[in-house]
Amino acid sequence: MRSSSPPLGELLLAPWRRVVSCIFFAWWAVLAAGGVGCRSNTEPQADQASLENDVPFNANPPVIDGVLGDAWSDAFHGELRLGDGRSLPRYRTRYHLLWSASALLLAFECEDPDVSGRYTKRDEPLYLDEVVEVFLDPDADRKNYVEIEVSPRNVLFDASFRARRQGMDLAWDPPLQSAVAVDGTIDDDTDHDRGWAVELSVPFAALEGQGRMPPRPGDAWRVNLFRLDKSFGREEASMLRPAGGDFHNLDAFATVRFSAPGR
Repeated sequence: MRSSSPPLGELLLAPWRRVVSCIFFAWWAVLAAGGVGCRSNTEPQADQASLENDVPFNANPPVIDGVLGDAWSDAFHGELRLGDGRSLPRYRTRYHLLWSASALLLAFECEDPDVSGRYTKRDEPLYLDEVVEVFLDPDADRKNYVEIEVSPRNVLFDASFRARRQGMDLAWDPPLQSAVAVDGTIDDDTDHDRGWAVELSVPFAALEGQGRMPPRPGDAWRVNLFRLDKSFGREEASMLRPAGGDFHNLDAFATVRFSAPGR
């Protein structure tokens, strides 16, 4: 009569098979979670904007010329995300924020293989083109705020609002300083561009009536940043904080706190 017991070799190998099986399934689980190998396009990054961020002080602010130098090395910085707050856009945008005794300083580095910009006059509807946008609520009351846009042609759009999408004042034309450097050509879809960079200085004097000016260390503003990319006819918006489909959604803004000098 044949025995139903497994051969001795099978008995010796069985524990090792269980070990190998456990290792395999543990490794597979790590891979499935995106923990090893290529970084997922939707994985939260360390520099992703949280609800509150510190903006460093710079006693020697950068020259506004469109060329980002060492003065930006200590800035609060990160990458704009799609509306889900996690995914990176096709063409990425890196932002930088600093402050000085007299101004809030911002910079953007925009990947863009097809740089375009139709408008040439201040306060034309730049938001219909490729643009970076800055929304500032200096007194953080979620009521009055300002909107500033810069195009690849270094054309400005600026307006103040007394409430969300109410009382837009296009006569608000403060002495902003901006500069753009384009690595490529504008409105030429026969070549392949690399992108464009923006530097922007918003003087605190231009924001009188919007809160305490100039701000003091520890003061907090509410801010959101956006970029509209329209490379090859496909529009994509990226942002600092998810806006719920409305760039003017003040409840969605991030909080930025002005750091003390030397911190």
